[in-house]
Amino acid sequence: MILDKVDRVDRLEPREFKTNYLNKKPVVFTGMSQDWPAYKAWSLEYMQEKIGHHTVPLYKTGAFNPRASFNAAHTEMNFADYIQLIQQGPTDLRVFLLNALKLNPDLLNDFSTPDVMDGFLNSFPTLFFGSENAFVFMHYDLDMGHVFHTQFCGSKRVVLFSPENNVQVYQVPFSVRSFMELDADNPDFARFPALKFARGFATTIEHGETLYIPSGWWHQLRYLSVGFGLSQRAMADTWSRRFKAAYNVGVMPAIENIARKTAGESWMNLKNKWALGRGDRYLNRNCS
Repeated sequence: MILDKVDRVDRLEPREFKTNYLNKKPVVFTGMSQDWPAYKAWSLEYMQEKIGHHTVPLYKTGAFNPRASFNAAHTEMNFADYIQLIQQGPTDLRVFLLNALKLNPDLLNDFSTPDVMDGFLNSFPTLFFGSENAFVFMHYDLDMGHVFHTQFCGSKRVVLFSPENNVQVYQVPFSVRSFMELDADNPDFARFPALKFARGFATTIEHGETLYIPSGWWHQLRYLSVGFGLSQRAMADTWSRRFKAAYNVGVMPAIENIARKTAGESWMNLKNKWALGRGDRYLNRNCS
């Protein structure tokens, strides 16, 4: 497995971004957010003040109910209590895909839309929170959007792979994820041998830095300290990606929910077997 360093730039003109990075590879912007009010204002305490009275869904990496609905939350908690929880020490519980606009529209005044491309979904800026060592397993985003993820209060380690690595990262059928146990930073090549042949990128983002994740790219994240991030999304820019997004959002969850309710753990085991089998066939073709 090869992990290249992600390019780091202050800012880019739209033409340069589209020529060198759009749909090609990730890049970290170190200066994109420096003019935002959020750059100085956003902290855990600030977020407690703005949205602390809300109850929020929480997610975690690990075992889950095989009959639960697709992307179902593990539990929920008052947001102010959650911030206290992650400040006390490591926990698996994370805030995931929280719509900032619905919680407090005033937050929209704290940041701007990136100007390097068009097609942003300005009604859907999302927040992600986690404690030190919280881990987000390898996945790509359902909507196939281009993601600009700005980190606040702390740092994250991010590993990314292009869609050409679907088999090598062991995509689980009827999902947008790999095995939850697969960790590209601590690879278990005995269990996931095809991962040896994956080539991707790795980087660490600090407060105020923005990572561009191209449409359909695999990524895993590890919180190196307590912190949170803001994701701004631009729509998939090709019809093939838009059709895939429509399938991912509208069709695949329905199939998955029916299969989980009827077959439960047997369905999950079958999907895992398919993913491992594809990895084995990849090895047979490329190592024989």
